Amino acid sequence: MMSEKLKLLNKVNEKLANVQNAMRIQLEYDNGCISTFDVLKEEDVWVTDDEFGKGSKYKTLKQYNKAGIHDLSPVLFEGKKGNVVETHTHRESHLFICLDGEIKVTLDDKNDYLLTPTQSIYVNSFQPHRFEFLSDSKIIILVLNI
Repeated sequence: MMSEKLKLLNKVNEKLANVQNAMRIQLEYDNGCISTFDVLKEEDVWVTDDEFGKGSKYKTLKQYNKAGIHDLSPVLFEGKKGNVVETHTHRESHLFICLDGEIKVTLDDKNDYLLTPTQSIYVNSFQPHRFEFLSDSKIIILVLNI
């Protein structure tokens, strides 16, 4: 049985590891042509970001059939009702797959699409996109590194 001191130490170590990981991810992202999702591929940590709203978190899922570093990064994203990821673009394309709840995806600042469970939408690289959680939801985002 684990002592209370050891449990506390494990929590502190986990928090420090998450901070170090977040800093490393930011440096990798700022200094090269690598996406956050690429950096997280080999990790098994949840990333929280207040920019997405309280209760949002994501993590890159482990892959067992990798063909190379620039293929695919499946990401599990969980959000709370009202969380928003504001309009942005990047070099990777996405395939959003709604697992539960309702998510509104806006493409090109004008076309809105409502995703409910089992529905998906493809987002081209460099295409402006935004998504909003209309209920507590989970989505898989396949980050296609093309």
